[in-house]
Amino acid sequence: GDWRCENGQWVSTGSVVTTEPITIPPALVVVKGNLTLTGTVTFSGLTSSITVEGGCAYINGALQVQLTPAELEAIARESGSSRSVVLLSQSSNCTSTLSSLAVTPVKVAKSCRKASATSSDSNDGTRTSLVVVFKVDSSSCNSRWIILGCVLGGVLILAVSLILLVTFNDKARNLIRPF
Repeated sequence: GDWRCENGQWVSTGSVVTTEPITIPPALVVVKGNLTLTGTVTFSGLTSSITVEGGCAYINGALQVQLTPAELEAIARESGSSRSVVLLSQSSNCTSTLSSLAVTPVKVAKSCRKASATSSDSNDGTRTSLVVVFKVDSSSCNSRWIILGCVLGGVLILAVSLILLVTFNDKARNLIRPF
């Protein structure tokens, strides 16, 4: 279908069918008609979503969500280090199940945080939505401070041991100060 921008949203003028990998921009995309996708569908961040109006979503492929370090940090700061996001919604009359779609979080830049995603269906009577809960684990971010503390502690112990050795051992003191 053709696309036009309405009030900051991309809106199709008909059904959308593609077998190519597709990237959804970081905004709401509205499909007027059926959405048939085969291959990888990449959502550009947590603000990226698809609403299907007057049709149903048929997706046979992988769903990925690109997460920036800022988005990972924002999720980590929330209660339970998790955030719930609606990626896709369609009419509840549709027979295609959205919960069977596996969603994979993809980090767009190097980050010590690890992200995971679990997906489920949500039905409010008129619309069925694919709800994804992103969870962020920040435990590996603390390892550099632990390593730095261990190294500095080891250097400090060696320095104190050397000073005590030179101060209280005559042979070591004569070796350092021969006169």
